Amino acid sequence: MKKNTERLTKIFLKTFQMEKTKVEAASINNTKNWNSLSHMNLMISISYEFPTKKITDTLYPKLISFKTILQFLNKSKKN
Repeated sequence: MKKNTERLTKIFLKTFQMEKTKVEAASINNTKNWNSLSHMNLMISISYEFPTKKITDTLYPKLISFKTILQFLNKSKKN
């Protein structure tokens, strides 16, 4: 699961051009560059990096923080 954290951190750094120390607390409400376009780019990047994880249309609006996305990735891994 640590590997998921590292992989997701890299995606956040690339997508939002943010400081590494702020990644784990990042959310749509507190990340300057997080808008609708960057959110879609984030979802696409996650889909490429984690091809076995299926992000459905209903999940897009729920995956709005580093924490919730990581929980989704770790939960999906068990299934």
